[in-house]
Amino acid sequence: QNDYLFSDNVLKVLTQSDEYNGQAEIEYSVFVKVYETSAYFFLFQTNNQVFLVDKSTVTGGSIDDIRNKLSSYVKDKYFICKY
Repeated sequence: QNDYLFSDNVLKVLTQSDEYNGQAEIEYSVFVKVYETSAYFFLFQTNNQVFLVDKSTVTGGSIDDIRNKLSSYVKDKYFICKY
């Protein structure tokens, strides 16, 4: 299970499983592009490595806040998909 914490300038990823527990901090400036659908954020660290964030699990903030934060970093590489 991954939990994502969106802070001021980094995404904190907390991973918990039977085999592994850990955390990582990723600066938003590292993301090369972001796709947003009605249900998910796809955060691309490279063209082949992506974090999938289920929007229905967002608590303690708003989707608009996350969208504004991410789009301010990736600028024209932020894509809103109509599905």
